Amino acid sequence: MKKIVLLMLVFSLMLSVVACFDTEETTTTTKKSTTTTTSTTTNDYDYEVPPGLRNFVKEVVGLNEQIIVTIDSSFHHGGFEVYYKKSTDAEFSKLDDELMIADEDVITAYILGLSAGEYTVEVKAIGLGAIGIDNINVLAQDRSGYAHFGATEGVGAYNNDGTLKEGTKVIYVTNENKNTVTCEINGTVYTGLVNILQAQYNSDTPMLVRIIGKITTNQWNYKNVEPRLYDNSNATDDFFVNTFSTEYGENLANLRVTIKGDKTYAYKTTPQGLGEVKIGNNSPKSVDYKGSDFPSLKGKKVYDDDSYYNMLEVSGVKNVTIEGVGEDAEIFQFGIGFEKSNNIEIKNLTFTDYPEDALNFLGDGRSYIANFSRYWVHNCTFNRGYNAWDISGERDKYAGDGSIDFNNVSNLTLAYNVFNNSKKSMLFGSGNSEACMNMTMHHNHFYKVESRLPLGRNVNIHSYNNYFEECGNCHDLRVNSYIFSEANYFKSSSRPFILDTSYAKSFGDIFITSGSVTATVVTDRTKTLSGTCKPDTSNNLMNFDTNANLFYYDSANQKSDVSLMLDADEVPEFVIKHAGAGKFENLNIE
Repeated sequence: MKKIVLLMLVFSLMLSVVACFDTEETTTTTKKSTTTTTSTTTNDYDYEVPPGLRNFVKEVVGLNEQIIVTIDSSFHHGGFEVYYKKSTDAEFSKLDDELMIADEDVITAYILGLSAGEYTVEVKAIGLGAIGIDNINVLAQDRSGYAHFGATEGVGAYNNDGTLKEGTKVIYVTNENKNTVTCEINGTVYTGLVNILQAQYNSDTPMLVRIIGKITTNQWNYKNVEPRLYDNSNATDDFFVNTFSTEYGENLANLRVTIKGDKTYAYKTTPQGLGEVKIGNNSPKSVDYKGSDFPSLKGKKVYDDDSYYNMLEVSGVKNVTIEGVGEDAEIFQFGIGFEKSNNIEIKNLTFTDYPEDALNFLGDGRSYIANFSRYWVHNCTFNRGYNAWDISGERDKYAGDGSIDFNNVSNLTLAYNVFNNSKKSMLFGSGNSEACMNMTMHHNHFYKVESRLPLGRNVNIHSYNNYFEECGNCHDLRVNSYIFSEANYFKSSSRPFILDTSYAKSFGDIFITSGSVTATVVTDRTKTLSGTCKPDTSNNLMNFDTNANLFYYDSANQKSDVSLMLDADEVPEFVIKHAGAGKFENLNIE
C-alpha cells in the first residue's frame, strides 16, 4: 500500500470550554474559542495510512503541562492508541488507557505530566492506520507563591518542570472502583481509595491519585432535630438516631463519621452504610442557641452537640498529588484531611456538598509550624457544602463547616480556584493560640461567599490578583496577623478587610461599591507598617513583603517576583476565564 501525504495539524489555541455561574440575578458565561490551522507535511513516521482513511483526529490542543486530543470514534470500533513525545526526543511514550475517556462516539485523550516545549502526537486506529500531529506547544503552570518559595523539589508527585517524580505510583480512581482499586506499598497490597491513601505514610515513594468522573458517597438523611436544652427538659431518646442515605449508591468505604454529644459515637463508613459504633464519654459543652430554625429556643443555653461527617483522614504522608482528569472530576459529599503531612498538591477537582470540610491541613503544635509545609491547591472549584443533619448548638454547619481549613502549617499557595456560594470559605488558624505561616492566595474567584476569605489568626498572607464578587467578610484578620493585599478587585463586597489587633497593607487594589476600607492604602509598595506578626511565636514577619529573605521579592525592581501580576482592573475577566476546575487554557507565562 503506497504511502500518502498527511495533513499535519498545528493547533495553537485552546479547547472549547463553557464555564457557568448561575446566580439569583444573572448568569455569567465565558466560552473559550478554538482555532485550528493546518499545514501539509510528508509522512515521516514508520506506518502507512490506507487511502481514503478519514481524519479521525478532530482536535489537538497544547495547554498548561498537558495535551488534549479529541478523536471521532464513530467509524471504527477496533480501538485507538495515543503516543506522544517531545519533539527533541527519540522515543514515543504510550498514553495510559485510563486517560482515554469515551463518551458515545468521541474519545478524549488527556496527556498529562508534560514539561513545557513542543510535542508530537500519534493517534493510531488499531488495525487501520495512524495520524501524526507535530508542533504542539505546551506551556508551564504558574508556580508562584509560598508553596514553591525556596524549594528545589516539586510539590506533590510532580517535579517543578511538570513531569512525574521518579518512581511515582499512579492510581486511577472511578466511582466504580473506589473501593476495589489496589496498590502495593512496601510489599503490602492495599484495597480501596481510603486504605491506599492512609497507607502512604509507610512510603517514601511519591503517589499520584487521578480521579476520573464523580466519586460519590452518602451522608445522614435529613432530620430537622431541635437542639437539646442544657437542662435536658426537651431531650429525647432518639436524638442521635438517624439513618444513612442510600441515594447515591455505594458509599466510599472507611470515611470517618462522628457525632459528639455527652457521648461520642464514632463510625466508619462501609459500602452499604455505617460500621459498628465506638462509644466514648465527653465533657458536655454548652452554647447559646444562635440558629433560626427554632425561634422558641433563641438565646437559650443548649448542648453544643456537634458532628464530623465523611472525612477521608490521611496522616503522616508526603509527596502526594490528587488530581482530577478532564472537566468533570468531582468529590461529592465527602472531604479530605491531611494531618502532619508535607508536600501535598490538590488540582483540578470540584468539591460539592461536603458535610464538614472539603479539605483540611493540620500540623502539630504552633511551635512546630515549620515542620508541616508546602501545600499547593490550584485549579479547583469549591461549591457550597451541605450537612443534612446539623445538630451543632450554633446551627452553623448546614452548609458544611468550611471549604478549606489550615492549622499550624506553613508555605501554602492557593491559586486559580473558584469558591462558589460558600458559607464559610477558609480558615488560617482555628483559635487565638493557633497559627499559619507564609500563605499565598492568587488568581482566585470568590463568588457570593459569605465569610472567611480567609479568617486568619497569627498569620502572614500575600493576597494578589483575586476577584471578590458579591462577598461578605473578605480578609478577616484576628490577632497578630499581617496581610499584603496587592492588585485585588473587590466588587459589591461588604467588608474587604476586618482587622482585630492585626494589620493590612493595600497596594493597587480596586474597590467597587464595596464597604469601607480599613487597610492602610499605599501608593508606594516599599512602605512598611509598624506592628507585630509572629506566627511561630519568635520571628516577626511584619513587612515580609519587602524582604527578599522572607518572601519572593525582587528588591532591584521593588516588586513581587511572580509569573503573572495583573493590574487590578484586568483581574475579573482573567480570573473568570482561568480559575476553577476544568479550565486548562494556557496562561502564556514564562
